[in-house]
Amino acid sequence: MTLDELIFSCDVNMLPAGGSYGNMEAFARADAASNLDGLYSPADDHWYCGQVRFRILAEGEPLTPMVTRFFPAYQETIYGAERIVLSKRMFVPFRAGYQQAVCWQMDFETEGHQYIQIDVDIRWPAVRSCGYLRQPPLEAQEVRVRQEMDRGLLVTRTIDTEREVRVFGSNGPPSRVVFTEPGRARLSFFVLAEGYVDVPFILTFSRSGEQVAWNGFLANGDVGVLLQDSSRRMEEAIRQGRLITPDPVINQGLAWAAVNTLRVQHRYRRGVGVSHKLPGDEVVIGDAIWYAIGADSLTPDFVSRLYEFLGRYGLDKSGKAVDRIRGTDGTQEDYGLNINDDTPLFIIGVHHHYTMHGDTALLEHFYPRVRDAANWIIRQIQGRLIWVQLEGTHHHGIAGWRDDIPGYRLGGAVTEINALCAWALRCAAELAAVQGDTANQARFESEAAALATAVHDRLISPETGLYMLTLDLDGTPDHGLTVDQVFPLLAGIAPDDVRSRVLERLWSPAWMSSHGLRTIGEDEPAYDPAFASGLMGGIWPHAWAWAAMAGRERADRLADALHRLCALCAPSRDGPLDRVPGQFPQWLDGDVGACRGDLLNPQLPPMLLWLALEGVAGIQPRPNGLLIEPSVPSGWSWLVCERVPWRGDVLTLIYLDGVLHTDRPIESSLPVCVYERIERAGKGNPAFVLRRGSEAWVFACAPGESWAEHVRVGDRHVPITLASGEACLISVEEAGS
Repeated sequence: MTLDELIFSCDVNMLPAGGSYGNMEAFARADAASNLDGLYSPADDHWYCGQVRFRILAEGEPLTPMVTRFFPAYQETIYGAERIVLSKRMFVPFRAGYQQAVCWQMDFETEGHQYIQIDVDIRWPAVRSCGYLRQPPLEAQEVRVRQEMDRGLLVTRTIDTEREVRVFGSNGPPSRVVFTEPGRARLSFFVLAEGYVDVPFILTFSRSGEQVAWNGFLANGDVGVLLQDSSRRMEEAIRQGRLITPDPVINQGLAWAAVNTLRVQHRYRRGVGVSHKLPGDEVVIGDAIWYAIGADSLTPDFVSRLYEFLGRYGLDKSGKAVDRIRGTDGTQEDYGLNINDDTPLFIIGVHHHYTMHGDTALLEHFYPRVRDAANWIIRQIQGRLIWVQLEGTHHHGIAGWRDDIPGYRLGGAVTEINALCAWALRCAAELAAVQGDTANQARFESEAAALATAVHDRLISPETGLYMLTLDLDGTPDHGLTVDQVFPLLAGIAPDDVRSRVLERLWSPAWMSSHGLRTIGEDEPAYDPAFASGLMGGIWPHAWAWAAMAGRERADRLADALHRLCALCAPSRDGPLDRVPGQFPQWLDGDVGACRGDLLNPQLPPMLLWLALEGVAGIQPRPNGLLIEPSVPSGWSWLVCERVPWRGDVLTLIYLDGVLHTDRPIESSLPVCVYERIERAGKGNPAFVLRRGSEAWVFACAPGESWAEHVRVGDRHVPITLASGEACLISVEEAGS
């Protein structure tokens, strides 16, 4: 699948907003017509621009924005009028050029001479964005600036913070400039166009003074080349850790999931991270670790640095993890809870990263923190269970991931927390074994087993036969049912009979609506489709992904869940759009499925990668090797995992008709054929060359449309003809000519 195959196209007037585009140093929002709707710097948690609006006129008549197209590296709006077409592309540089920037490439095609006027309206103070919940704080909206023209470029400094500088301009000076208050600039550029003409615009910013911003502007001067480089590097990035299936919706959704995973990775002053509310610098440890587990297959180096940041600022000396950290200054908040999901998830995340990548130096560095966190968990055990002590409500009174419910309390022996802690202690035992810490290995194994038994003995409700929500601090059982039922299954501690009952309940019509899995079933007294950000009955897609992974042995359900989750990034077919194409919504109304949360969900995209590779493909990293047990739905005869990062190298895996073909030794209950190399055969249709000694084979598949061509392998050409959804494995010696 090429980048062009990922394009979504929508009428401008149907869109609720434009996309969000980010790199390590900048985060930009676009409006529906590819204008700037906010520019944010993660390094200092400041907004550097509120809006940049373009108005284009040809021979005095304004051009109308008609269609906006969404690409992985940029957003494009098409304008049209008689004898002229304009393509306006907005992007932030990705792994190319100067990163603290947003750029536009305008390409005009005209019949004959056209006199073009480009009016630019800039508001430097932050402005509230249409369609997004996360808005700039009041102080960002009241920033005062000083503006001046310098050598044809607009230079803007923050009053009282003179080292905060922005530089805006094109490849020629504006003909008219007007400055007004508060913090507004209006510029007009005039172009005499005939045939094909391109006009670039660049906005750079710096918190380190004017010279850095100027240098950045000059570095990004060739916007066309910069856009090509950003697109190419985005394509290279999303080819890593990719699952290819016979389902085009899944393939497209997973490619967009990789794109969205990359867009939200930021460098803060204290380290790298991902904020749960974008743009911002607040990093919630639990959310960041679920993000990291999925991103391990895409950007393992970033994940390693993320754990450095979490380990340095997120754990206190006792071993307890706090709830959230500010990326700019490292300040912490734990809301007064003695334990939450963050502490066990830190252990689970480090374990996952080590087992995938075998980073012994990282484990050597982090094992003392893992040991301390495991010991902190054990110290919270009373009467065989982990007890969460808390006071207050909302963030101060809720243990677990659903901690944004006003007036609500959830403490005591919470099933989610106990299941995660049993899982974490088992992970800590495995890491202790790797480190040769046999005493703690035995102790952690014993405590993990005892806690798993206690969850079974004390937290299964006699009324429902399912897991209760909690034993409250006074010992009162709460028999209410929520999607949190999945955690003992994810932790691998649920008995088979309970596991089956939980999955059947979650997939019953009261829970699994036509729009997705509700956080609370509509047959529960507490159900509400929209209250408290949907946490009492709305559809949170990442909780749906947890449930699908918890029941991954049910292959058809797993593939259906992945298909429906991947489809969330596509435009709806009926009526006005309530989401941005190419992005995944935060949560949906439990009754009607409309997007009620933010238009950008930073947590779901990497979890879709996790669900695809570790759920469907069955990649299960272990400290001493790799187990692969695919969960292949009926109707699929093949799948491919391409360039999955594994122990400092990459793994390519092909499943075809019940046999695994791989370029690394693995364990599996299926027959396995190991090759010396598996590599792409060209850049066109998906075909791979498998080599062993002097022999070679070609595997080819048609995940989308049918195709036929000759695949070149050395001096031979292997003829391939495939209908949509088909795959084949052909010996080069027998078929090549």
